[in-house]
Amino acid sequence: MGTGLVFTIETCLANVPGIPTLSQWGLLLFGLIFVTLGLVVVYNRRLAFAGIGGGTLSNYQMPWDKTGLIASFKYAFAAGLAGMLIIQIGWGVITSLDVAELLLTTFILTYLIHLVRQFKS
Repeated sequence: MGTGLVFTIETCLANVPGIPTLSQWGLLLFGLIFVTLGLVVVYNRRLAFAGIGGGTLSNYQMPWDKTGLIASFKYAFAAGLAGMLIIQIGWGVITSLDVAELLLTTFILTYLIHLVRQFKS
């Protein structure tokens, strides 16, 4: 017979380009950022309804209180340490990507806790 091409699963998969996806950390950060931005919008709308601030997009301000942010960092840092412990127990290894993403998550979580605390006051 002739020399035909043989296609196997291995040869087909070897030629498929990788599909970029969000990692688990990326999804977590993406969600935290959207929740935080949503709370900023709600916070500014609340000020607008009270007659304190403007309700347009150009007047949006990021609520910021340095002492409250430092106090919120303590809670976020404790949550970050708990996250590292869960990663160590669950997967048995902590990679450099886990540390970098956990640092980013801690800072976003700090601001999110800060916003929630400002809503309560």
